[in-house]
Amino acid sequence: MLRSALACGLLLISLGGTALGQFAKDPQQPIGLDPEYRKLDALVSFLRGRNAEQFSIRSPTGIDEASCVPIGGIEQWVRIREQDRTNPVLLLLHGGPGDVTSCWTFALFAPWEEHFTVVQWDQRGASRTLGKSSPAVAPTLRVDRMA
Repeated sequence: MLRSALACGLLLISLGGTALGQFAKDPQQPIGLDPEYRKLDALVSFLRGRNAEQFSIRSPTGIDEASCVPIGGIEQWVRIREQDRTNPVLLLLHGGPGDVTSCWTFALFAPWEEHFTVVQWDQRGASRTLGKSSPAVAPTLRVDRMA
């Protein structure tokens, strides 16, 4: 975590120095996009397109749905993906509260979608559910409720 924060800080400092150096030359001129930024932007666009294609549900009997649903008196985020509606359900309960795996398990569980209806649930106090319900749900985070 500390390494990531340090790396991000160094990147921002180096980008800021470049931008400030360009700005100091002529404050009236807009700062142009750096060619390296354009390469990064092209790479990110390529990866997003590739991932969207690679992980799309193509089966006419498949499902790829995600939304907030009322569970336990609050709106909670649930994502359902599968290639065939007749598959048995596999409910993934992540390590929440405060931790969520749904953002990185997309690629990990994609092969399972051939055999299961994969349901990922951002439980009370985690990720999109926390964003929807607010930290006010903290007093309701109890072991008996989670069970």
